[in-house]
Amino acid sequence: MKSQLYPDKNPMDSLKQELNHILDIIPKGSKIAYLEYPVYGNVGDILIMKGTEVFFSENNMHVIRRHSFHDFPPNIRFPSDSILVFQGGGNLGDLYGRHQEMREYFINRYKKHRIVILPQTIYFRNPENLDRVSQIFRGHPDLHIFTRDKKSFSIARQHFGENVYLTPDMAHFLWPIKVSNSQKSGHLHLLRTDIERCNAVLLNSNSEEHITDWPGLISQWENLVIRIIVEMHRRNRNLHIFPARSLWYILSQHLVNKSINFFAQYSFIKTSRLHGHILACLMNIPNLLLDNSYGKNNMYYETWTFRVPYAKFENRKK
Repeated sequence: MKSQLYPDKNPMDSLKQELNHILDIIPKGSKIAYLEYPVYGNVGDILIMKGTEVFFSENNMHVIRRHSFHDFPPNIRFPSDSILVFQGGGNLGDLYGRHQEMREYFINRYKKHRIVILPQTIYFRNPENLDRVSQIFRGHPDLHIFTRDKKSFSIARQHFGENVYLTPDMAHFLWPIKVSNSQKSGHLHLLRTDIERCNAVLLNSNSEEHITDWPGLISQWENLVIRIIVEMHRRNRNLHIFPARSLWYILSQHLVNKSINFFAQYSFIKTSRLHGHILACLMNIPNLLLDNSYGKNNMYYETWTFRVPYAKFENRKK
């Protein structure tokens, strides 16, 4: 199957190439600060982070600082020629307050710097919150927002200004992920159990199906280490003595490798996790995507991954 974007390319090749449009806003070799990188056990957000770091590396970006929402110090100063770059994902809105608060803090405070938000899904439950954020975002003279589905693009263009763009999720920059496992068997059901779960998702399980969610892939000792690293990040807001980020990047790569090896056992994956779907696509594993609670997965599939021949979508909402 050939891509409608790049007719001579594999669809996954073209989705990765689409991310090069970001270079129009963050040119190769730019001096950047990478903000809001995830320090928690959501493998999907970690995949975004890993794809983002590969993008930075391959385009010779000079990452002068990295901060999560745990460790950014107050009144931090950045070189005048640096670009502030926020992690992409699905938390631009009013579902995940801490992420949004960090973005608003920097957008309000650093109006002399270019600020870029990498590909996001936008979702607001309360229109008043959208109006408030609109005023903040429109008040920045050089804010650029990448969205990862057509509906989010429309919301951002209507409420946040003209500097709005449409690209796939940053995890696509990890393409291809190759794993040699010739003994695949059975089906994996990776289904959300958090605030975005869709109660209409029903299962008819049998002995060949494994049912879990991202948290089920993380062991007790891994969760303990994550909590320790989070505490190191928090203390680094003032002390700057713990190797928190280095430890986190090692552990997060371990979690990615563990997830890849886990997926590689299965011949088919059914998931309501967007990055369960994206990871399966990156690994060339046939998969069926179910929706989350507010239509995020459907929006992404209809914008991008409907082109992937071994990926399908099933909407079981009532």
